[in-house]
Amino acid sequence: GYASLIQKALDASGDSEPRDIMFAVVTLPPEVLAQEPRIKLIRTLTPQWQLVQTPRYKDFTEIVQGLLDKGYGLAEIAGNHDIFITVIAPDAARLDMEGTTELFSLKLDARPGRRRVGLKARVDRLVDINRELKARDASIEHFYDY
Repeated sequence: GYASLIQKALDASGDSEPRDIMFAVVTLPPEVLAQEPRIKLIRTLTPQWQLVQTPRYKDFTEIVQGLLDKGYGLAEIAGNHDIFITVIAPDAARLDMEGTTELFSLKLDARPGRRRVGLKARVDRLVDINRELKARDASIEHFYDY
């Protein structure tokens, strides 16, 4: 897919861009860290928060989606308090959720009745945003890391 093409291009280019990203997440139980080897604990920030590192691109999207689905909140991603996400949603779905700003909406020819929506989202609201999207028959397609 698209992510593997990006990865191949980066590998071929000799690009020195970091392949990992760090973010602050609610302290994860040891079993969550053991089940997801792509999450590397960097350090404990407070008893409630940890700094972790993960691969970027597709892996980042999969990992963050998994954490949000389990209710684990994030405080910031690479020092940022907002993130750009794309969402696949029904054409009629209202996506006016607290902590989001809709930046664009495009109909999907390959999926009649669905659209791709670009949202600026507050990182500290992602658990709620994820839950609200699912309630509206919508899902996060991709988290665009920095």
